[in-house]
Amino acid sequence: MIIYAIYHKPIGHQNLIKIIFIIFSLVSVSCNKTKQVKVTEVKEIVPLIEDSYVYYPVKDNQIKVNLNKPQKASLFDYFSHIELIPLETSDNILIGYCEEIIHYQNRYYIFDRNSLSIHVFDDTGKFIFKISKHGQGPGEYIDITSMIINPFTGNIDLTGLGNIYSYDLSGKYIKTLFRPENSSGYYWNFIPVNANLYVCYVGMSLDPYKINYYDVGKNTIIRKEYEDDILLNTYFFVSTNSHTPFYEYHGKWYFYRFVDNTTYEVGTDSLKPAYTWNFGKLNYD
Repeated sequence: MIIYAIYHKPIGHQNLIKIIFIIFSLVSVSCNKTKQVKVTEVKEIVPLIEDSYVYYPVKDNQIKVNLNKPQKASLFDYFSHIELIPLETSDNILIGYCEEIIHYQNRYYIFDRNSLSIHVFDDTGKFIFKISKHGQGPGEYIDITSMIINPFTGNIDLTGLGNIYSYDLSGKYIKTLFRPENSSGYYWNFIPVNANLYVCYVGMSLDPYKINYYDVGKNTIIRKEYEDDILLNTYFFVSTNSHTPFYEYHGKWYFYRFVDNTTYEVGTDSLKPAYTWNFGKLNYD
């Protein structure tokens, strides 16, 4: 089952992350249930807590937060309504773990981390098709870590072991872009910033540069950004399994990490600091 929520107020970045996590958790649980709901349920939202709306504005490129003065917040303050959409299920249509969900052109594209498959449903929850091509042949993959609908090509792009696999919106295989030799390592997440350029996040690599600008036409990395802290890079693995470090807001892409208080705007040539979370004495240095 998909829980589809429409938010109607500005929302702070960390609050948005928490809300998405809650929704994904509910989706993950609901997708495994076989009970069917005959009609889509629409719940109109009424705030449960007076003056519970929490919003951290950006001022002087900072967001100041006083963790010693917690604010009450209700999930229902941020959404105009929530829809519960039952998904068609059968022995061949089961979702184990909803890693990513994309709503595009009246369809839901769901990346199931457990089965390394992409399940596609229409707006009513009816199953359309899935991409499940495990192997080492043309159009096949060994692993998947991220999915995106490429707005410049209209294709479904998947990444795994640093390669990028493209399929059209019917699931037909188109091409594979193999990881260039000068990359920092395997891509875990990626975004297309124009028709010929991907910005890729590299995980589990001793190379300290975690952002690679991949030029498709030249099949090479043309720029490396975001040099990681040597201690974190050498002795700790900062996992991105449960989230993507990229998010889109008002037509712009942003990059962030849990261990960095600064959020960056992703440009076509470099990362630019957008704002910094300031927790006072509790800042990580």
